[in-house]
Amino acid sequence: MRAQMWSMDFVISAVMFFVSVVLILFAWNYVTTENYEQMVFNDMQNTGLIVSDVLVRTEGSPPDWNTTALAIGLASDDNVIDENKLRNFMDYMSYNESKRIMGIRNFEYYFTMKNLDNITIQMDGKNIEKGYPPSIDVNTIVPIQRYALFQEKIAKIEFTLWI
Repeated sequence: MRAQMWSMDFVISAVMFFVSVVLILFAWNYVTTENYEQMVFNDMQNTGLIVSDVLVRTEGSPPDWNTTALAIGLASDDNVIDENKLRNFMDYMSYNESKRIMGIRNFEYYFTMKNLDNITIQMDGKNIEKGYPPSIDVNTIVPIQRYALFQEKIAKIEFTLWI
């Protein structure tokens, strides 16, 4: 009788141990996934803030860049968008080249300029937008908004990173 009790105790203990291990592994996986997603979101947010700040506040490098740049800056002065640099960025620089120069690694981006009525501004008869707008089924979207002068009017610059 004692041997049967010992066997039953062992089986119950083993089942409880394995259930505990499985629960701990599920919890560990959940925490790790959440931590990774937060890390990716923080990286996207930092990248978006830095890139949008460089676009709106600097001339880029070299300051007179046209289609080749070491850093893409669209400003002629702090928060004043230069029409020629914007045209070069929009029309003559490929999306992948602009991603490489801006240091956007594994993310996609969408750049657009709107007026204060939230209507996309046009230049040369085309909407000022570059990149790919995120669809509704993407994992993470980080929108950044900046304000600057463009053609002597206030413009809202929207720079969105997504994966």
